[in-house]
Amino acid sequence: FKNKHLSFLVGKAARAFCLADFYGAFNEIKLMNASCAEYLEGIGFEHWARVHFSGKRYDVMTSNIAESWNSVLREAREYPILA
Repeated sequence: FKNKHLSFLVGKAARAFCLADFYGAFNEIKLMNASCAEYLEGIGFEHWARVHFSGKRYDVMTSNIAESWNSVLREAREYPILA
């Protein structure tokens, strides 16, 4: 996004834990940039917003598969290689 405040609002909506926070941020997005709001609605809230995701995220949102594996292997790093 070229507009830093718009980018902040999208992130705020994406990471919201409750519907009130999500719709508060999303309504600000609509007021600031209607075409961005239409684009995000077209994608489907369940694909980018934590509060609308039907599965379990365990309060963890990662940006790529490497971060996911790092969190899975964190405990295993404590063991020696030849254990």
